[in-house]
Amino acid sequence: MTEETAEAIVSRSIVSGWIIPFLWRFGTVVGGLLTVAVGLLYVKQDSLLYFPAIGEVPRRPGQNPRGYRSPAEHQIPYETHMIRCSDGVSIHSWLLLHPHSL
Repeated sequence: MTEETAEAIVSRSIVSGWIIPFLWRFGTVVGGLLTVAVGLLYVKQDSLLYFPAIGEVPRRPGQNPRGYRSPAEHQIPYETHMIRCSDGVSIHSWLLLHPHSL
């Protein structure tokens, strides 16, 4: 056996004996971690979505504290409008009128 073939056998045994099993274990761990991360995202997907409610803030103007229920409480002229969105949701709005508008 020549020195070149002996070195080739040693280098091949290092690759097949140490590097390949290491890469296999590393790939298994990374794949497992990715599977767990995707599973957590799937389970927690509802908590990641935005819901337009802020804590304990009321959703109806009549439930607001006094002074925040309507512009009429401050003698501001206004019109009430319901805006219908393309997805079927209605949004309540007030159009505040300027006293000197044209």
